[in-house]
Amino acid sequence: MKILVPTSGIEAAGEIAAYVIHTAKKLGATLVAMHILRDDEAEADGERCCDVFCNAAAKAGVEVEKRVVRGEIVETIIEAAEATKSDMIIMGASSGTVVKSWLSADVMNRCETPVLVVPHCYGQ
Repeated sequence: MKILVPTSGIEAAGEIAAYVIHTAKKLGATLVAMHILRDDEAEADGERCCDVFCNAAAKAGVEVEKRVVRGEIVETIIEAAEATKSDMIIMGASSGTVVKSWLSADVMNRCETPVLVVPHCYGQ
């Protein structure tokens, strides 16, 4: 089983990392941590976002694949879910402008892969 986890930044990744890792461990799943770079964002920034999941997963014994890509957010998530043959997408809900466009229901409506949205207040 594979779970795609698109992230919009270090803070957002940190908000849902524990839940994502717990879910992956319970399901025996491999994670695909993905960051979609914004126009002015350096690849190193995307790597750091994915590392939030990689570091937490390593401690829990969960396998992680890392992807840092450029592209239109919704299309890139859908394409990545298909390309990686992900069984599920777990996304964090946040008030951020980039994440807000993800949750415009486009991913949920257009993607064949089930989408689980974790509230930004999870764990508080």
